[in-house]
Amino acid sequence: METILLNHFSELEDPRCQHLVLHPARNIIYITLTAVICGVRGWEEIEDFANARREFFAGRLDLSNGIPSHDTINRFFQAIDRDTFARCFMKWTASIAEEVEHRTVCIDGKTIRRASRMSENEAPIHVLSAWASENRMVLAQVCLDWQEDKDKQENEILVIPELIDMLDLKGDVVTIDAIGTQVKIVESIAKKEADYVLCVKANQPTLMEDIARYFDSHPGLNSLVLNECDHGRIEQRSYSLSTDLSYLADVDRWENLAAIVKVHSRSVNKKTGLESEENRYFITSLTDVDRAAEAIRKHWGVESMHWSLDVTFGEDGSAKRALNAAVNFDVVCKVAFNLLKNDGYQHRKKNMSIKRKMLQAILDEEYLTYLLAKL
Repeated sequence: METILLNHFSELEDPRCQHLVLHPARNIIYITLTAVICGVRGWEEIEDFANARREFFAGRLDLSNGIPSHDTINRFFQAIDRDTFARCFMKWTASIAEEVEHRTVCIDGKTIRRASRMSENEAPIHVLSAWASENRMVLAQVCLDWQEDKDKQENEILVIPELIDMLDLKGDVVTIDAIGTQVKIVESIAKKEADYVLCVKANQPTLMEDIARYFDSHPGLNSLVLNECDHGRIEQRSYSLSTDLSYLADVDRWENLAAIVKVHSRSVNKKTGLESEENRYFITSLTDVDRAAEAIRKHWGVESMHWSLDVTFGEDGSAKRALNAAVNFDVVCKVAFNLLKNDGYQHRKKNMSIKRKMLQAILDEEYLTYLLAKL
């Protein structure tokens, strides 16, 4: 059995003693991924699933030594190098992603809350992901080092440039929450010949005050106004952009900085009638308010991805604490997420949720086979 995915994972070194290996790495990866596509999460459940579908796997794998036990699967994902596994995932994703000009690439961090080595009193694992809004898939991820994760915020700032350096971002727009509004991160984006829209909050107090002061002094600026009605509320967002940077101190520190943006949000709860208002501020290398507004709106796609991994794949509930198991299993979940999110299957109802697609994969072997063929 040869697939695009497993070919990209061929550089992954199997650290097990080869003369004792009964179950090839490709078998374990394929079985685990198939199980996760069908909504199976735990090691024991993966073994049970594989035994129940032995005939299905026998037609695709060499099962001369049977189905690997849950302990074997667990030990394998503990042992393999997490960084190499993540790089293999990135290469596979790049090979299947459609060419899209001027993508919005959203970078955000997520803590796998139960995944920690509790016996060593260490913090939960924190993973940074890059989400391509137009492709609707995770492009790459990096994990904050367990030993250095004493100050998560400081460590995330150091790791973001590493993630940016992994990606081909030429012509894209990179969005990051306020934690990414750092001079070094802006420089790393500029080196990739990409644009950026970065949120400004209290971690850059002078910059935030300068931008707020500018917009307070120029209330008559033309704005792009968008109205939305969703989740039980009516929301109006006004996007104002200015290329006048004279109000900013040390403006030359920010490479390619071309404009500042204010987003004024006003929402009304349809049931209670309660109103709320909020101002958010951004710096950007863009000068077009439409493109800046589009990038800001699309950044929420990465939050949707986190929500799906939490609710559908049980990421926050993962108790796979030992060594690299949690991080590597998170990569498997993101492979499954990319496949299910972009399945393109024509013989099912449109707009099915990922959870329903998982059920469909269990019930319909033709659909499961179709998904696995995309590997």
